[in-house]
Amino acid sequence: MREPDVDTAVDALAGAVSHALRISVGSRPNENFSLREGMPGWNGDGQARLAALRVLGADALAPFVLAGHTLADEDVDLVLRAMRLHPAPDAPDPNRTRLWALRDWAVISVLHRLNARPVPVPARPRGIGERRWQAWCAELVRLSSLALPTIDSPPRAEVATRRLDLDRGLTRALLRRDHLSAARLARWQALDHVEDSDVHLPSVLDHLTVLAGDRPRVRLEVTLAGLLMRRGR
Repeated sequence: MREPDVDTAVDALAGAVSHALRISVGSRPNENFSLREGMPGWNGDGQARLAALRVLGADALAPFVLAGHTLADEDVDLVLRAMRLHPAPDAPDPNRTRLWALRDWAVISVLHRLNARPVPVPARPRGIGERRWQAWCAELVRLSSLALPTIDSPPRAEVATRRLDLDRGLTRALLRRDHLSAARLARWQALDHVEDSDVHLPSVLDHLTVLAGDRPRVRLEVTLAGLLMRRGR
């Protein structure tokens, strides 16, 4: 079968992850999710598939964190292979280097928690730091794959002390109709949800669910945010 382009592979993997998140393993024991088999008919070792794993980062592992799916050794090998073949780019910009370090640290941290086979975890990178709320929220958007309950990240600690700035960023993204950014910021809201937020998160997620349309990556972020919100109640 013809190898898909990377964007197509990313959308397909995002759709497969969303589907797996909606499946309760307890009610469907024969439908365990596999990264290698997640996109039927595509070569699990193909370059586009491996690149898609790098793009989604820790989000590719979300079904194993949130939906009870069992992570197989072959899937661990696939993720590690993707990281080896598509390493973080050499960037003169220290901010971009830090973003990649945080994303890679998150992937390895989740693998370490999920799999019995020891996976060495690198030192935890520093967080976003003191920035104006617009720039800070833009960084949170890029780091949305860290918004999982098993990842005790520096940005998560920052969110706990800057809830108002997160509200502002989410409202701004909604007004700008930047649905992907809004969904990612809503996910940070949902991770450690507080009821006294100025933003009514259930209504936001209902709104984004309608607007996600046929965009798999937006749907994935909304699905994750909904699961995190319900988990925190």
